[in-house]
Amino acid sequence: NGGMFSHVASYGDVDRDTIDDVIIGEPEYNAFSGQAHVLFGRNSKTGETFPDEVDLSSSTDSNKIINRTANSNDLFGFSVSGSGDITGDGLRDIVLTAPFVNGGSGVTYVVLGSDNALAGGFDISSLNGVNGFGIYGDSLDQVLHLGSADLNNDNYDDILLPDRRDGQIYVVFGQSDADRLADPDYNADGNGDGHQGDRLDITSLDGSNGFTINGLTVSNDHKHIAYGGDINND
Repeated sequence: NGGMFSHVASYGDVDRDTIDDVIIGEPEYNAFSGQAHVLFGRNSKTGETFPDEVDLSSSTDSNKIINRTANSNDLFGFSVSGSGDITGDGLRDIVLTAPFVNGGSGVTYVVLGSDNALAGGFDISSLNGVNGFGIYGDSLDQVLHLGSADLNNDNYDDILLPDRRDGQIYVVFGQSDADRLADPDYNADGNGDGHQGDRLDITSLDGSNGFTINGLTVSNDHKHIAYGGDINND
């Protein structure tokens, strides 16, 4: 039971119990401020079962809420994705969007997987570089996390972010926590960011941290992208 849901994503194992979990976006929650849910899998082989209905209205041992201290109409959780390991630590990470945050430019949030499995729920405003980071840019309302796809063969999963206004797709490379947190100016604006590695400006992609795909016709048609596997057998 709950409100209107926008996206549901297969999530992989967030809490290292070897059972897959699911992330659900609920952007219409609380006057469209939005929230998201992580529903943890259960081990039927050991007698764990799901009830006939799961109530998502509050955080429990089997359901954690990801919220954001937000304004109405931010639509946090509008698009969600999972199943990839961006930092290479063996835990799946969460990617979710809030398209009308930041003056309507949109923010994509990355919540890193954790052994404590989002204990007690999670407020997105607590992202500090260690537990996740924000990707800031123009019109980042839809997100596709490529899961096990590693476009630059560095053993870290990558993120694809379509820009619905300019006909571009941004590719953000995954990297280790050590590399990301070592850079106090992660968004390359010449200023320290307060928390090391807690934000990335999409305009700072330079080939080493990601790149931009251009030349697409501007429409809503390119918002949905799928990873096709190893197309050249390498």
